[in-house]
Amino acid sequence: KYIIELETEILVHAGFNFQLTEPFLDTFSMVWIRDFERDEQLLGGKIIIHGHHPTSLEEIKKRIDTNHPIIRLDNGCVYYNMRERGNLLCYDIDNRSLWVQRNIDLN
Repeated sequence: KYIIELETEILVHAGFNFQLTEPFLDTFSMVWIRDFERDEQLLGGKIIIHGHHPTSLEEIKKRIDTNHPIIRLDNGCVYYNMRERGNLLCYDIDNRSLWVQRNIDLN
């Protein structure tokens, strides 16, 4: 599956190209897109949770805490030697809690 649609969230690897007529059929963008703008009319209030775009831990926490409609859940685990990067993340949707595990493979 390229997307998983839940009651209040849509999970996708990279995101959606809402400039297309059928963004939920565009599997290329679901895997590769970097930046995108939400189309609230198509989403009906659902939050998009995605990876593929390494984001600072501070920004990820801020988006979760402020109920941002797009949560980037990629902290760039492979970037173990960069400040604010290098963690594997797990997000508990039900409890809105973030679990953080520092990359230990390369340390």
